[in-house]
Amino acid sequence: MRTIAKMFGKSPFGPLREFMNKISSCVELLPELFEAFVNGNDEKVMELVEEISYREHEADIVKINIRSQLPHTVLMPVSRRDILEVISNMDAIADLAEDTAVLVSMKKLRMPQELRELFFPYLRLCMNSVDKLGELFSELDELLQASFGGPEAQKINDIIDEISLMEHKADIEGRQLARKLFSLEKDMNPIDVFLFFKIFNKVADLSNFSEKVANRIRVWLLLK
Repeated sequence: MRTIAKMFGKSPFGPLREFMNKISSCVELLPELFEAFVNGNDEKVMELVEEISYREHEADIVKINIRSQLPHTVLMPVSRRDILEVISNMDAIADLAEDTAVLVSMKKLRMPQELRELFFPYLRLCMNSVDKLGELFSELDELLQASFGGPEAQKINDIIDEISLMEHKADIEGRQLARKLFSLEKDMNPIDVFLFFKIFNKVADLSNFSEKVANRIRVWLLLK
């Protein structure tokens, strides 16, 4: 019977950390994408769309490898089903980055200045949730060594609380952004309003799915 060490190296959480790094590499390009977008640099937008799509594909390869290598019978710190659920929600974050990029490139849009002032801080807030999730995954090896308890478990819980607070703040700012968008709709093409609303929702879900992943890991702690 293959051991966890042979399957995953020194830690069963190593592949998840690698997957999270690939996901973060997709998300990190969004500010540059939107800067090119609001500046009307269509060539740069398309270049970044392609790069984000490529990085999402790389993340998919890591995801497929993890799923194919997860043991069915070997005892693991958490259940195979729990890991698969976390992988699915992590994968959604990379998909959201790609979906956002594709939406931005579908039609030449002009983002009103009033929206820009609210959107870029909002984007950064939602991305901070993903960054904080990456920090959480970097701590999982230490959590395993601590047998899912003690100060390391408390540290993980604190990070999860921070992600939840970020998601809450993002919800509040997202509503403000939506209200501003709809206050401008009389001066905008209805299709543009629809596309901006879709884009804003995709960005919001970066924070939402980060919280979902974090809360699932909190359940791991509660079950130990």
